[in-house]
Amino acid sequence: MNRQVPGPKPPQASDFHPLPPSHPGRVRLAFVGDINLGRHVTEWIDARGDAWLLEACKPWLDDSDLAVANLECAVGEGGAEYTKKSVYLKARPKDLDALSLGGIGLVTLANNHILDYGPEVLDQTIQGLDERGIQHTGITEAGQRQPTVYVKLQGTTVAFLGFCSVCPGAFEANGKRPGVEPAMASVMVPQVKRAKRQADFVVVLVHWGREYYGANALQKRLSKALAGAGADLVIGSHPHVLQGVERIDKTLVAYSLGNFLFDMKYPVCRNSCVLRVDLEKGKEPKWKAFPMDLSHDRPEPLAESLRQAKLIQRILKEGYEYHGVRSKPVSFAEP
Repeated sequence: MNRQVPGPKPPQASDFHPLPPSHPGRVRLAFVGDINLGRHVTEWIDARGDAWLLEACKPWLDDSDLAVANLECAVGEGGAEYTKKSVYLKARPKDLDALSLGGIGLVTLANNHILDYGPEVLDQTIQGLDERGIQHTGITEAGQRQPTVYVKLQGTTVAFLGFCSVCPGAFEANGKRPGVEPAMASVMVPQVKRAKRQADFVVVLVHWGREYYGANALQKRLSKALAGAGADLVIGSHPHVLQGVERIDKTLVAYSLGNFLFDMKYPVCRNSCVLRVDLEKGKEPKWKAFPMDLSHDRPEPLAESLRQAKLIQRILKEGYEYHGVRSKPVSFAEP
């Protein structure tokens, strides 16, 4: 008779050492990658409910003062395709409940899908977030060039700024329409310096890089400029794959956190994580990654002993040179 050998037990909420209720001067943040609530994700919601989407990883998000994501879809009704492109993403207003139920407290909207259906649906997206108490950054209203939100956490002020280097031209803000700010050093550096004068910590959320490839020269160059301007954290999105985490002087840079909730079935897009970062005055940021698997339509925690979990940690610590969706990042030897 064949006997099944049980696999590693999935991590549980009890595996954590939660942040004390009050710890003045230290802030714990949880960062995750791209979230799309539209397209096939809508079908998953209809079948299983909004709460199911982030239910398995919620303890990892709740173990922070604030959980931050990239919301990579417009959310609303109506609207028309805003500019010519190959992929359009839009979710239903009610499905923003998945974020609030899952513990997401702030999102960046600076990406190449937030205006897929124009300013009207963008307004609905912002309204829906406001109604749920989810803060947002990355959108500049007409004539106001400062896509920054300041958040009070544990007796400190944290500034969050959002920028995008891969957006269609019609997505950029100008004097007549709302939109995103371009991820150019000439635009970002002055705003980071301004935020640094008003906040204890500055977090820059950047949509950049090449989809399904490793960190490129532009990401590296912009990270150095942001570090020089005083950013404490730089968190990247857009490539849909995990990229490396490194320090530039005192600045912690995560080049890409890949997908977190997305209807992509490419193997290279199934590796994910919750990146926990502790910020404390006078100290360098400390980080720890909790590997997640996206193979079952939602982020699910991985036991540390699993090969996939070890692979995710190696990619974050050493980086990886992907070469498109056919890449198979399995060349790392077991640690």
